[in-house]
Amino acid sequence: MIFEKLGRRFHILLKERGLSQYKLSTMCPDLSVQTVYNATDGEKNTTLEIIQYICDALEIPVEELFFYLMGLASRIRSSSSLRYTFNSCFLSLLAISVFSCF
Repeated sequence: MIFEKLGRRFHILLKERGLSQYKLSTMCPDLSVQTVYNATDGEKNTTLEIIQYICDALEIPVEELFFYLMGLASRIRSSSSLRYTFNSCFLSLLAISVFSCF
């Protein structure tokens, strides 16, 4: 579910920027074209490192993407709550990534 949501968000970001998945892949030279397609289509083998590469190419903070995934994008205001929410979200995604390997 979270990977599907991630893929939908990537597609929204691509559309907002007028980019195709292929163009994004050219902006991520350390990733293969197929890896970018898989990540932006919400495939389950997307790692945090891949997400970071794509966020860097799209020039968005990875935290912003995680907040969106958690449904918290509009509710985060203070730096202490931002840090707490980011840490919680990061740990959740890390757990999903680890357990999806089994």
